[in-house]
Amino acid sequence: MSLRSPRSRSFVLGIVAFFLSAAVWAEGGGRRIDDASGKLRDPPRDGVEGAPDFPRGTLLVELRDGDDSPVRGHAFDLEATDAHARPNGPRPALRTDAAGDARIDGLDAGSGYRIAVTEGPAVFTSAAFVMPEGVGFRVHLHIHPVVTAIDEARVAIEAGILAEVEDDRVQVRQVFVVHNLGRTAWYAGGIRIALPAGATELRSNPSGDRSITAVDSGANLRGTFPPGETAFEFGWDFPYAPGSSLAVTVGLPPNVAVANVVMQTGPGLSFTVDGFPAPTASRDGAGFRVLMAERAFRRDERPTSELVLRVTGLPSAGWARGVAAGLALVAASATAVWALAATARSRRRSSEEELEARAREQARELGAAHSRGEVDPARFEREKQRLIATLAAALARLESP
Repeated sequence: MSLRSPRSRSFVLGIVAFFLSAAVWAEGGGRRIDDASGKLRDPPRDGVEGAPDFPRGTLLVELRDGDDSPVRGHAFDLEATDAHARPNGPRPALRTDAAGDARIDGLDAGSGYRIAVTEGPAVFTSAAFVMPEGVGFRVHLHIHPVVTAIDEARVAIEAGILAEVEDDRVQVRQVFVVHNLGRTAWYAGGIRIALPAGATELRSNPSGDRSITAVDSGANLRGTFPPGETAFEFGWDFPYAPGSSLAVTVGLPPNVAVANVVMQTGPGLSFTVDGFPAPTASRDGAGFRVLMAERAFRRDERPTSELVLRVTGLPSAGWARGVAAGLALVAASATAVWALAATARSRRRSSEEELEARAREQARELGAAHSRGEVDPARFEREKQRLIATLAAALARLESP
């Protein structure tokens, strides 16, 4: 289940543009942005790909600026992303040539790497990649001027919140898509996102130089958000007394333009969000029932730093053991992707339960391996889709009489 708005990307970009008082045109999945000069431009795209014109073990690094012009003589790092990668001995400082390129030879096929470029407090990173067999590899990475104050950047944030009810706790996952419509990167040097009193088990998956760490009564965000769209996510638990209702205050980062709250359905289970329209019934990608509430914000409103989620009809002890925990929470390369939990009836066949458990464990292992750079993006996507299909089929059979 995606936590992003169920509306079209053009609609969401329209909300973001209105929030920033900017003009944005969505065309075929891309974007054109009016910058300070009043000119339209396409956001630059980073990329990693095989290079058949280079021999096995050779990496070509291309550093470019926001206008896609070469960045000459700039230092960068080649970082190993798995325990098997090695730079094959000491290397001199890596730096681009007069064309903005650098060639690295002698890398091990099958080993994982990424490129990292430091620019002031910010770090621009490529996607993790695995050196292929038989051919070389190419990395195309952009670097940008950096600002540290969000008011100096053209940034608006799309927030998604998923609540899953367990036997004695609500598991909350928050995903944020940072829309940077300017020509500068925003470096978040310690943005505090409040957590409710009593929250436990803070979880996060670092990406690039972006990280979430626990601080007093909250989570601390650090990292670089270049022009374009960048997602980050984290999760936490909130214990509750069975058979009760609860109110949870969910913190938000600054400049939230649109927020979407999703919760699985169950007997008598419902929620409201203060200041939001009433939630509506919907279905996730696997066809399971959910409740969803969404709201857009105006820039001239008082800054929104938190939402109050009120959950009613919480189950008695033991109810949630009959609820499937849902598809594994797995992050895709360009956007954050989730599969939502669903109710499985009590008449379960043990073989289907075993299949479900194996698929969940494989999905967790796949996500961890991808985070460590041990699985290349193409294989990750293939395996993810296979596991989603396997688990969806198992849950569907478990729900059948």
